[in-house]
Amino acid sequence: MSDYSDVPSDSYDSDGSFDNTFLDDDSDYEPPVVVDKGKKKLSTLEYKTLTCAHLQDTLEADISKVAGLTGLESPIAAILLQHFRWNEDKTIEKYMDNSATVLKDIGEPESTISPGARPSKRAKLTPTEFTCGICYDNPSSDLVFKLRCQHAFCIPCWGIFKELRRQSYVTAIPDLKFCPHPGCTETVSCTGGRGSSLLTEVPIVRCGQSHPFCFGCGFDSDHRPLICPLISSWLKSAREDAGTSQWIKANTRSCPKCKNNIEKNGGCNRILCRHCQFQFCWLCLRNWETHGYNDATCNAWKPLDPDADMTEAQRNLEKWLFYFDRYNNHELSAKLDQDLCERTEEKVVEVQETGKLSWIEAKFMQQAVDELTQCRISLKWSYAMAYFMVQGNQKQIFEDMQLDLEKAVEELSQLLEENIEAASVKTLRQRMMDKTVYVRSRHEVLLQDTAEGLREGRWEWNTYL
Repeated sequence: MSDYSDVPSDSYDSDGSFDNTFLDDDSDYEPPVVVDKGKKKLSTLEYKTLTCAHLQDTLEADISKVAGLTGLESPIAAILLQHFRWNEDKTIEKYMDNSATVLKDIGEPESTISPGARPSKRAKLTPTEFTCGICYDNPSSDLVFKLRCQHAFCIPCWGIFKELRRQSYVTAIPDLKFCPHPGCTETVSCTGGRGSSLLTEVPIVRCGQSHPFCFGCGFDSDHRPLICPLISSWLKSAREDAGTSQWIKANTRSCPKCKNNIEKNGGCNRILCRHCQFQFCWLCLRNWETHGYNDATCNAWKPLDPDADMTEAQRNLEKWLFYFDRYNNHELSAKLDQDLCERTEEKVVEVQETGKLSWIEAKFMQQAVDELTQCRISLKWSYAMAYFMVQGNQKQIFEDMQLDLEKAVEELSQLLEENIEAASVKTLRQRMMDKTVYVRSRHEVLLQDTAEGLREGRWEWNTYL
């Protein structure tokens, strides 16, 4: 299933602060004052990031510690730690209890610790031609590493074994996780984000390259506010419905007036039929003149009236389609917002070249799209969360906040579709930046309240956890 979480947002920060790096001294824009009402941090989760070199240093420090306490050479201490899944206490305890048995189990003779008789971890090769058993190359003798077990490899292939050791180290230690972003070599160290805490928080972390992922379930994106135990259930249903008539329903529409097929070309849900000029809501198909941005019918599921002809399975399907349609719509809209931004930025560059805007001022549209992307990620997962919620007052409050953010997002998305003209671009810029700040504040409210609600156990779920 596609995702758009790899679009960075330089101006968004999880503590709710506003990054004004895209403003400059020449700008006449003054951001609205945001009053701090003593908001708590979204999460108490503490973590740090490790580069590949830092991880290697940490690993070697553990090896040196065990080697110093046991009197073993570092290579043997490393083998011993791997044997006991990098558990230092268990490694030392087992070795001190019966060193001969432990060394035998890992394939090392006890004589390796005899004073004055420690063999070198690397032995010289005979001058005969050598072929590496991994890459089948014939390196010179100075590029060959030979172990005391008489197995020899070229040094580049030995470097691969070091990478496997790092993987073994991270996999064995619960406080460490590799960043799942493709090509990223960062590691995150975190003491929380597992066990029963996954019912009360969503442990989203960012690696040193600013890639967000969940430390709890390993999902390679920010899936707040939906908790980890419900992620797999939602994604399983989404995968099963992808490519079926249900998925098609979520991606296609017919004009409710003239019945012509409609293709959505922007993120906003306000749709204009090119054939009959009828404007309607993409989600509920109602006339936009009466619908506007102020109708609550689009985000809240209303249980169907009793119908003798409708089975329980059909009712469940209608409910699923309602939430999946809105989940999928935000994913689609984020891509369309980005596409629209890329098309209109060409016009912004033209305006910039006329001297109407500085380079930094011309970034306002991308800043708006970045914020929209972050919000749409949260909104799409908020619909997955609402699907699992039991009906009641608490769900109603949640849906009210969801609606507030959705309205703001739709209004900002609508601004992206306005024409870029040299005479009015500064006015549009100010309006768009005002709305971007407002959207960010509503986004923060949603994330803050859902984080507190999870800690307080505010909601009941219609599935077993």
